[in-house]
Amino acid sequence: MSDGVPAEPIRIGHDERQAAVEALKHHQQAGRLDAQEYEERSVKAGNARSQQELDALFTDLPQPHSGAAAYGSAPAGLTQTNSTLTPGAPAPEPVVATGTPRRGVLNIDEPWATTIVSITPILGVVLFFVTESWLWFLAIPVVALLVYGPEGRYGVGPDAALKEKKRKRNR
Repeated sequence: MSDGVPAEPIRIGHDERQAAVEALKHHQQAGRLDAQEYEERSVKAGNARSQQELDALFTDLPQPHSGAAAYGSAPAGLTQTNSTLTPGAPAPEPVVATGTPRRGVLNIDEPWATTIVSITPILGVVLFFVTESWLWFLAIPVVALLVYGPEGRYGVGPDAALKEKKRKRNR
């Protein structure tokens, strides 16, 4: 706007907030953030409404940042280059994708997967009374297998915490 009034910052979505939290987790694992700083910044990232708010969380941290490269902009105060490394410059750290991989034949993301699996028993009961056939109840495990696969949901169940500890230990 040419009248001197600053333009409204462009709003961000869940994907950008999640990318920022993952980048913060990477910095915590690298020892740049302690647990309290990580928690504070993660809460701010989760509540951020614009890219500028996310960029402010990374002003004192090296790359990776909050996914600004995906939008072609660098965090505030930093310039983004695609040139080769200069001698003595630190190598950029690789960013490991930690998103939850999909399972099952249907490849449905959350929250749709949970919704479909939750509605299946209700639909099975309704169809049982309408058709008077008990075979509709077999749809419950079949739909769950199609949506989540034989391993089930990630991070749910009695041994989820144990699996997470084991996975972190093996890193």
